[in-house]
Amino acid sequence: MNCPKDCHIPEEEHRCFAIGLPGHRCSGALTHQHRPKKGMGGHNSASKIVALLCWPIHDRLDNAPGRPWRDTVEVIESGGLIGRFYRIYRDDSDEGTRIEITNWTNEEVLT
Repeated sequence: MNCPKDCHIPEEEHRCFAIGLPGHRCSGALTHQHRPKKGMGGHNSASKIVALLCWPIHDRLDNAPGRPWRDTVEVIESGGLIGRFYRIYRDDSDEGTRIEITNWTNEEVLT
C-alpha cells in the first residue's frame, strides 16, 4: 500500500479494521479513514488517519443513505492511562467492532 506521510499505522497492522463486523467480507483496496473528515476538497488540516478500511465499507460509512453503520474514535481514561479506540457500530444494536489505536497517534483525535 502506498501510504501518505501522515499514516502512522505500522505496516504489520495494514489490514481492514472492519474485519470484526458481523458478515463483513473485505473486498477491494485499503483506504485511509480520517477523523474529523477531510471534506470534499481534502483540506481539513485537523484531519488525522485513524483507520484502514476496504473501500466498500469506507464508502458505506461515509455515504450510505441512512448510514446504518457509524464510526468514531473513543478516548477512554482508566487509572491515569489514556486509550484510543477506533469503533464501527450500529445505532440499533450492540453489533460492531473496536480496535485500539493508542500507540499510533500521540495527538488527540477529534470525533
